[in-house]
Amino acid sequence: MIDVYARCEGLFHRMGLSAKRPTTPTIVVTALASAYLSAAFVLDGHLDFTGSLFSTYPDNFLTALGPLDLLAWLGLGIVIFCALSLAGQALSTFGRGKAHERRASAFSRSLADGREAEVGSVSPGMTMQASELTGQLSGRRLTTYLKGHRGLFWGIAAVVFAGWFVVWLFYYPGTSMNDQIGIITDPLGSSSGHPLVYCLLLSGLVNGAKTLLGDGSIGFAAYVLAQMAACAAIVSVMCCWLKWRGAKPAMVWVVALIFALVPIISDNAICSIKDTLFNFVMLLWIPFFDQYLRRRGTLFEYDQERRNYVLLCVLTGITRNNGLIVAPMLMCAIVLMGLKRKGTGKVVAASVLALVIMLVPTGITKVLDVSYRASESLGVPLQQMVAVYVSDEGTTTDSERAVLGSAFDLSKLDDTYYPLFTDGIKYYDSGINNSWINDNKGELLRCWVEIGLSSPANLDIYVRAWLSNVWGCWSPTSEPEPGQSYFFKQVNNVVSGGEDWYESVLSDYKLTCRSLLPDDVATSFKSIWEPLVKCPGTGTLFCLVLVMAVLSCHKEGSAARGILAFVPFLLLWLSLLLSAPLATALRYGLSLLLAIPFYVCLLILPENRTGQMAAAMQGSAMSPRMAEIREEWPF
Repeated sequence: MIDVYARCEGLFHRMGLSAKRPTTPTIVVTALASAYLSAAFVLDGHLDFTGSLFSTYPDNFLTALGPLDLLAWLGLGIVIFCALSLAGQALSTFGRGKAHERRASAFSRSLADGREAEVGSVSPGMTMQASELTGQLSGRRLTTYLKGHRGLFWGIAAVVFAGWFVVWLFYYPGTSMNDQIGIITDPLGSSSGHPLVYCLLLSGLVNGAKTLLGDGSIGFAAYVLAQMAACAAIVSVMCCWLKWRGAKPAMVWVVALIFALVPIISDNAICSIKDTLFNFVMLLWIPFFDQYLRRRGTLFEYDQERRNYVLLCVLTGITRNNGLIVAPMLMCAIVLMGLKRKGTGKVVAASVLALVIMLVPTGITKVLDVSYRASESLGVPLQQMVAVYVSDEGTTTDSERAVLGSAFDLSKLDDTYYPLFTDGIKYYDSGINNSWINDNKGELLRCWVEIGLSSPANLDIYVRAWLSNVWGCWSPTSEPEPGQSYFFKQVNNVVSGGEDWYESVLSDYKLTCRSLLPDDVATSFKSIWEPLVKCPGTGTLFCLVLVMAVLSCHKEGSAARGILAFVPFLLLWLSLLLSAPLATALRYGLSLLLAIPFYVCLLILPENRTGQMAAAMQGSAMSPRMAEIREEWPF
């Protein structure tokens, strides 16, 4: 590994550039990322998927690994490590980053010498830079960075919303899938698989419009438009943050146009599934980690920052069920990162408050005695146990089969076990006994452990069943289903009750996509736009984000600083591996796609050397104004 950096230094030296050897933590992060990417490619070569998504065992499964796979993993890992190291060194050396580092060093030296009044004599461009820094840091904390950018905020929000509005006109009143039909007809009963607030809001609007206006599609359209407005506002806030972060107006508007015009983003923006709003809310965690945790001094010093933190935690927790996993993970990460800083106690108190608020909907369902399905949270163990039972290689004892027989109709598992997703055994005709599972979760988990540890073959099946179930989250070549919005005019999945029931509900509520555009325009739009609704899978997107995280560590010269902005989505990805979603559905990992434009901008922008400047300030002879700026330093 060291030889790689020695060669980098020699190459850049011959080109007249200086390359800085990365820190040990950065090298470790690069090695870990390389090991993961190498393993993902090796495992991807063992995917043996045949037939359709709904093919039963043993189709669509991972083939066995061999000794040559270990050699392939090591060799490919070394190649990826060298490539990432070269790219990281180049990024930290070339272009604006190098020029910014020179200016930052000169600025730091001037402050250390106690000569801030003479900043303008350091270099021709230093006077303007010092003025810009003073203007940005004097009283403009992250919670108020929209001040001075309100025109930009409304302009970007309007452009993004307008781009989505055209698509919405074509698919009026918006798009959805079969889950939303169940929510509209039975919001409380659907709350075990969907957030209660979301269920009540969507059902209330649709049923209210049906009762008052005789057309449920009007209420559905109102929900989709409100969701589009909220998501456009989030995109605009993020673009204003980029501007505050130092991005040029052209870069900010390019990002805005990407969100307004990319078909796969529009396709999800007009879809009423719960995942849409959750994925956009996740974007707001990037500034929290990149700015608040980078800043020196008290953690979330100002009341407004703590209020924003509580609000963001609550929104994350109530907009999707696995948000109750993601939000606590993010809270723990923030608290752990701030343990040695002042204000940690207040952040812990704010986290507890947010957690209590997030659990209020759960408490309401308990009080109302709403039925729930524990199988929703036990998808991975259930899938693994059933995989062992239906496999010719697996072995189970009489007592273990008795437990499985209490949870399922064993005679139906061969036909309802699907390696690529858990819905087959949770919802389809598997004879699942949800009431027994709800009352015997402990016994079921003990049986799960016993089956997995009873033999190496069973453990091997467990691992392969899990990897098959979440392959869409880790495979570098994963492909999602075309278009994550299920259109009302298409019955892609049939809920219990049969297709006739599904169609009768759509007819009763008048929930059928009907274009509001002129016929000739709609025909042209359909032929051009729908083929463009394509995107890599979650696994591919995660690999891209991971590569950018490594490059950020090299660019910043610190693994801790470089990876901060990527922590929210690394934790989200881990939660997907635990929750075992539908492997081919992009909607679970859509936020990775949404975050990529902002991550690219962070890599292009000059690296944050302001922490070094702040360190140089300490002990310097400073005016009261400079001391005030240091206290409000946003990094």
